[in-house]
Amino acid sequence: MVDRLTEMTKGPDRLRAVTGIGLSTDNNKAAVKALTGRGIPVVGSSITADNLANGGGKDPFPGLARVAPTNSDSARALASFARVSAGRALLVYDRPGDPYTRTLQSAFERLTAGSPYPPQPFSPPADRTQEGTTANQFRQITQLVCDTPKTTDTVLFAGRHTQLRQFVNALGARGCMDHRLTLLTGDEGSYLTGDRRLDRAALTRNLSLRYTALAHPDAWKGEKATTGGSPADAAALDALIGRSGREPVGPVGPVVLDDGQLIIAHDAMRLVVQGVREATPSGRVAPALGDVVNEWSLMKGSQRVNGASGWICLDVHGNPYDKAVPIVELTPSGGSRFVRIAWPEGKAPAGDCLPQA
Repeated sequence: MVDRLTEMTKGPDRLRAVTGIGLSTDNNKAAVKALTGRGIPVVGSSITADNLANGGGKDPFPGLARVAPTNSDSARALASFARVSAGRALLVYDRPGDPYTRTLQSAFERLTAGSPYPPQPFSPPADRTQEGTTANQFRQITQLVCDTPKTTDTVLFAGRHTQLRQFVNALGARGCMDHRLTLLTGDEGSYLTGDRRLDRAALTRNLSLRYTALAHPDAWKGEKATTGGSPADAAALDALIGRSGREPVGPVGPVVLDDGQLIIAHDAMRLVVQGVREATPSGRVAPALGDVVNEWSLMKGSQRVNGASGWICLDVHGNPYDKAVPIVELTPSGGSRFVRIAWPEGKAPAGDCLPQA
């Protein structure tokens, strides 16, 4: 695929950027490294792993921009929302992990530093979409959760959605139903909205699951924040979806917004389009690849992208600064409930939306 895309930059296709990089997997990380190494601009949609991003004194993926916050930023936003206390939280994590789970684990370890309870690992199959034997591991981990005092009311989960579903099912059958628990995790929680193997009754048994979503259709409805995003920007996507249901665009459907994937993919494409347009000199049909790459560091301030998921103000490494993080709760009925917007910096960005040094 990388070779095919590279050829498309040289011919009549005039390929000028690649988007749609979703999961933070080792294969996707290799693909991004290969594409950016060939000078092809890449915009990640729902990738969140910290090690699939530039910054920290080095840029291993020159030309990569992202519209979703990193796991570390999401964890900081989650902490500002939930006020996670190390003495009241237990970490459960994937061992050996993958780019997504490892960076989420690291972010959660910083939140639980000093906890009297050691983190509890589980070992899933190499293909984390498979069931494996982790359900049995979670049965035993759930017993350990019950062994902790009732003051331990928060469990941080660094894992993929199949294992998350197994863990929720195990907690729904725990022997300490009077032990009130809140399970907090990253954006993989959004996949459970359509998982038919989830025991939804578990969420009626003194258990709640909240996660940091990439986006949510209700995030800006009635939102009073004057910066960081707006109802008007979200409504612009709603209008496009309305047009897709009829000719000449559609009919296309059904359209699902609750998991945030469509919203964040739309914003990634908006970033690509703006970058290509701004990089194209007057009188030219298409810009040079390097000129598109140069655009990413300019997309801030008045040149930000007003996405349906919130403002996208890129720093010099191509990462979104203080991006809105919707906190969402899974409901027993099968959907999700928007709780509120949280911010990696603890508050919405200033009106100029200029990343701080």
